[in-house]
Amino acid sequence: SQFSRALELNPSSAIAHERYAIYLERVGRQNEAIAEAEKGMVLDPVSDRSFGGAAFTYYFARRYDQALELHRRARANGILKQDDMFLLGDAYAETGQFAKSISAFLSTGGDNPHTLGHLGYAYARAGQSAKARSVIAQLEKRVKQDGLGRYEIALVYAALGDTNQAFAWLEDSFRAHNEGLTNLKIDPCLDSLRSDPRFEDLVRRVGLSVN
Repeated sequence: SQFSRALELNPSSAIAHERYAIYLERVGRQNEAIAEAEKGMVLDPVSDRSFGGAAFTYYFARRYDQALELHRRARANGILKQDDMFLLGDAYAETGQFAKSISAFLSTGGDNPHTLGHLGYAYARAGQSAKARSVIAQLEKRVKQDGLGRYEIALVYAALGDTNQAFAWLEDSFRAHNEGLTNLKIDPCLDSLRSDPRFEDLVRRVGLSVN
């Protein structure tokens, strides 16, 4: 592959290892992704990019406590220039710390579809379904305005337990070639859908059925 060739030419490139880790995690090769991300940290031990990327690699591998611990270490050592509140929000949600997750997402002050979708997901996981549906309404407006937010709506519906609506929006994302689908195979927010035959069919059609 191009990544392998790049690493052969320059095995000391932290960025090459980090980008290869992202590719590996997206196709579901999590152990290999973690190994590459950790190489990136060793090669670039003072980079917020390498530590932040590795923390997300742990997150996608469902190693949430390690993601949080890596974030804590990086902050304590002054490596992260600012709190990666998005990572904290995601990791807290998957460890059942919903109040902390919601607070982290709200603290970003962001109203982009990516942040709104994960905030809505956290609300739904916390049992605050009215707030989750309010976020869906905001995202639906964004879809009408600029076409963004379809994948994020699916995340919220998945957390609400509305499987059919979640798949309807994932299919809409597929038709719109939504960038969020690059995380389809690995996104913890969609774990509740993975046992449904429709999910593996969608993974195959997106082109992520790489072992």
